[in-house]
Amino acid sequence: MRIHTETNPQVDLSLYHTYEWSAPRAPQRTGYVDDFAPPAEPTTQPAGSSRWAAERFDQQIRGRADSELTQRGYTRDRKPQMLFSWHISTQHKQIQDTWGDFARYRAEGGIEGAGDAWIDGYEEGSLVIEARDSRNRALLWYGTATAVVNPKLREKRIPEAVAEIFAQWPARSAPR
Repeated sequence: MRIHTETNPQVDLSLYHTYEWSAPRAPQRTGYVDDFAPPAEPTTQPAGSSRWAAERFDQQIRGRADSELTQRGYTRDRKPQMLFSWHISTQHKQIQDTWGDFARYRAEGGIEGAGDAWIDGYEEGSLVIEARDSRNRALLWYGTATAVVNPKLREKRIPEAVAEIFAQWPARSAPR
């Protein structure tokens, strides 16, 4: 998993004390297969199962982020100073003609053999978490976690990704 975070250089995040989540966003569509898209053909899944998956994903991300922020001295509030949001995007990737690309693909959870991965490519997903000022909606901070999409690793990766994204978030000196 590759992690990247960036803070607006004109902002001191430790001056913020409270946060809330903005309204949930629909998963981003990039023209490629996405876990929350309606199936292209009939399946035996119960009606609404993709919606349930999206809600479960939302609960996992927000729950872990709430825990990380609480540990750092931030408080959830109805009149917050910051608004958090998250979204997922996926894109189709092709392995270039190097064994290094294939090794990275496998290290990030890819399960296809070399021939299939080179010919068919693979899906790469990114979780993006943003913090905005609640008054003017200015972007304060964002973090991303990017890896090969592997549904079998999802339950393990979600909390790890959120924890790693927030690892660079500044702790408050004392909770308010």
